[in-house]
Amino acid sequence: MSYCAKLCLELAWRVVTHPVDLLKVRMQLAGELGRGKTVGIAGSIGGVFANEGLFGFYKGLSASLARQITYSTARFGVYNWIKESLSVKGQPLPLWKGMLAGTVGGAVGSFVGNPTDLVLIRMQADGRLPPENRRNYTSIFNGISRIASAEGVLGLWKGCGPTVARASVLTAVQIPFYDKSKQILQDNFNLENGIALHFYASMISGLFTTIASSPVDVIKTRIMNNRPEVSGIVYRNGIHAAIETIKSEKILGLYKGFWPNYVRLGPHTVVTFIALEQYRRLYMYLTK
Repeated sequence: MSYCAKLCLELAWRVVTHPVDLLKVRMQLAGELGRGKTVGIAGSIGGVFANEGLFGFYKGLSASLARQITYSTARFGVYNWIKESLSVKGQPLPLWKGMLAGTVGGAVGSFVGNPTDLVLIRMQADGRLPPENRRNYTSIFNGISRIASAEGVLGLWKGCGPTVARASVLTAVQIPFYDKSKQILQDNFNLENGIALHFYASMISGLFTTIASSPVDVIKTRIMNNRPEVSGIVYRNGIHAAIETIKSEKILGLYKGFWPNYVRLGPHTVVTFIALEQYRRLYMYLTK
């Protein structure tokens, strides 16, 4: 499978899972610092449908697709380059080297994609606000233009610290833990190197990735959506946001939206790595 085909598959998957991603963002912001009610999945679904209709679940789709193109392209490109540089022919790549490559790849990808991620969070969160307080970005281009105009070009990188941290954690766990899970399943359960092995390893990787990245994801969402003039909440930085969240909502406040996050990330990990495995097979066949 070519990289172009893989990217098209990921974009299609973003369309399918976008409503789940929107629910995750709404749940992460609900009851922020003890203000307002915390809602579950059912309450979030009912609220979006009642107030915004069916199309409300697809707010921010253009930003989501733009983010996938910028972030994924840079992330996997840098990861593969570093992985190849650190590899020793005929030997499996140690876990720490894979995590190093994943961390750097995730950091670069998230930095490149931060403007699109910022617009995405704001468009997804908009519907929960009263009409007079909404930003009403009409598209990814409108969002980027208005942010640059109102907050300066550097405003497009608001929340970049937590974004880089989240992507670094996600990539550092997702890719190496997939490789390690696959190895353990092969060694202990005699699974052949096929779709079933890739599926199980991907779901395991997705679970650990969600556990590791959810707290940073919550902080990222809250900082990017933060409007002190409306909410009265001021976050000085990611650490301050984390401390304030734990003080008012306990440690579980950092795991709001966990299940929608895993529902989106788990299957996405499966699609990503099954596609990647097919690409690897094709590459090995063509380079024999």
